[in-house]
Amino acid sequence: IHIFSSTGARLRLPYFLSLLARAYRQAGEYEKALLVIEQAISEALNSQERFWDAELHRLRGEFMLLQAPNSPESAASAETAFLRSLEISKAQGSLALELRAASALHSSGKHSSAPWMEKISCRPSSPGSPKAAILTIFSLHLPKLVCLTDAFIDVFITPALI
Repeated sequence: IHIFSSTGARLRLPYFLSLLARAYRQAGEYEKALLVIEQAISEALNSQERFWDAELHRLRGEFMLLQAPNSPESAASAETAFLRSLEISKAQGSLALELRAASALHSSGKHSSAPWMEKISCRPSSPGSPKAAILTIFSLHLPKLVCLTDAFIDVFITPALI
């Protein structure tokens, strides 16, 4: 990354920095991971390259929780990062990143309330359809993520599966 940056190149640098941050996470270097992700967010702001913003904020929240899992300040900052990720992904129309952000927020258990769920919009499905049946199954296990899961079900329903 240093050699890449030294050439003056900046295209996809926030993405590359997120990969470095993930490597630090894998090595248990949570503080370094957080520093690199902060650098990636800063680079994205400076370069106006926004395609990976939602993921950068989600990772920021994840690394905050890993660095100080029992800290109320870290929990609050992580929640803010997850909510920012959710907001960005929704604005960009990225269902995959929206699902990742909502999953991270929900599974972290650090959300203070459920107003973030109001930001997720559901599309109606026909009663009795395979899609409705799948949503019912998901709703029994993950009620807060059903709306986002709905967006992905169409991909998996094929005539061979019905």
